[in-house]
Amino acid sequence: MAFGKKALGDPNLMRQIGGGRSPSLRTADRVLACIAEQDGASGGGRDPPRRP
Repeated sequence: MAFGKKALGDPNLMRQIGGGRSPSLRTADRVLACIAEQDGASGGGRDPPRRP
């Protein structure tokens, strides 16, 4: 719940994806941007995810 709320303002996001919802490309981009932001803030040292 917390990740979906933080990334998109949707507390049900992860439950819906787990239930079979297919996110749009725009939604996926926003999720990936949130993950990359968190990795950068934590000093994760990984490159942000890239879409082909």
